[in-house]
Amino acid sequence: MDPYYFLDLSFTFSDGTDLSPIIKNYLVKYRDGSWKINLLDLGLIRFKQKTYVMIFYDNKYKELKCWLDDEIYDKYKLKLIPT
Repeated sequence: MDPYYFLDLSFTFSDGTDLSPIIKNYLVKYRDGSWKINLLDLGLIRFKQKTYVMIFYDNKYKELKCWLDDEIYDKYKLKLIPT
């Protein structure tokens, strides 16, 4: 299962073509459960109605950092709520 399955992400090449079928080639998983998708020179990641070039999930702090470019990023804190 993809580690980002619970997030509403979409992936496209810079020209708008769907990148989803090969996104696993750009997914880097770390031993601690963190992961990264870097499309800086290839395409775009759509999340929360914004467009990003890279996403990094920090499993230790439950934070999602989403880069708008190679320097500026948005940070989301994930919070689990019991149902």
